[in-house]
Amino acid sequence: TLSYAAIARLVPDSSRTTAFSFLGSAVSLASALGPVGSGALATLTLHTVYVADAILYAGSLGISLTLWQKLRRPV
Repeated sequence: TLSYAAIARLVPDSSRTTAFSFLGSAVSLASALGPVGSGALATLTLHTVYVADAILYAGSLGISLTLWQKLRRPV
């Protein structure tokens, strides 16, 4: 995926193992907590799940675009 490619390109060889470990942990944690959080929000209304998703995706897009502009290097 894109995150693995970004780690391979941006992280120095000496720290790459740690970076991949953190990424794997984050993916596993998100896979476990995502359904729990969505279920908790759905007890309020189903609409809150979609609003929360939209906010999270917008924030992720903003962070990604900011980092992309700062870290962009010629190939």
